[in-house]
Amino acid sequence: MNMRMTRRGAGILIALMLIAVPAAAAVMTQNFQSATIDINGPCFDVTAGDDASSPTNFVQFATATVSTGSIDLRQESLTVAGHVGNRAIYSEVARFANGCGADASVEFFPINDPSGTPAFVPDLTDPVWDDFTISFYLANTGSPGDVLTSGDWDELLRVEAGLATTPDTGIVVDGATRALAVVIDSDANTTLPIATDPVLRWTAQILYP
Repeated sequence: MNMRMTRRGAGILIALMLIAVPAAAAVMTQNFQSATIDINGPCFDVTAGDDASSPTNFVQFATATVSTGSIDLRQESLTVAGHVGNRAIYSEVARFANGCGADASVEFFPINDPSGTPAFVPDLTDPVWDDFTISFYLANTGSPGDVLTSGDWDELLRVEAGLATTPDTGIVVDGATRALAVVIDSDANTTLPIATDPVLRWTAQILYP
């Protein structure tokens, strides 16, 4: 059977096609941006404290580099002596200096370093970590009193009985320098010599408003 389209019918068909075509089209918006990287010297610096220059040699401070694969990053390293059956208190193993133009909050996080070396060597499950407790404190004033009793210190990192915790956040005001202290309680029943000197690695995370 032959079908004939009237002039009115053709007009309706065309109108429907015009409505349907935009519904099937894609809509895209592109916004073009750029970033300029301005490389400056470090605005937050960590240097050796007075304890590192003591003739006892109980504290050593060194600066090394760790690689991310293509970039070398700076890493500060401490060697701190504990004494079996004693408490060792070091009130200035390092200094944290803030020259970034704003007050900074500081947190410590045990974490593998950028090259992938583990945060704890040996692993925290190793019995050696049960033989001592170590705490890291950051002063909250330029002239702090006693580390354990004055209230002038914030405990940023503690390792005790094979467990790492980060109790507090420290503050270094703009233009100021704050001391880093270490306290080590060593078990009187520790067997000497221990097989391996335990190593703890952490990231000091500095945040600005």
